[in-house]
Amino acid sequence: MEVSQDGVDWTTVYSTSGGKEGINNVLFNPVDARYIKVTGTQRNTQYGYSLIEFEVYE
Repeated sequence: MEVSQDGVDWTTVYSTSGGKEGINNVLFNPVDARYIKVTGTQRNTQYGYSLIEFEVYE
């Protein structure tokens, strides 16, 4: 997961290669950001990535 103030310069705040199915809560130290980017690195099924819901709390 990456965050950015301007949508150009990105900072990684969370990364994993061992994701699991089901609900996953990702916690990291608070940062000032306007944009959040999630990048999938390996498809879970032949149909693509499986990100059903994404919520951000401050």
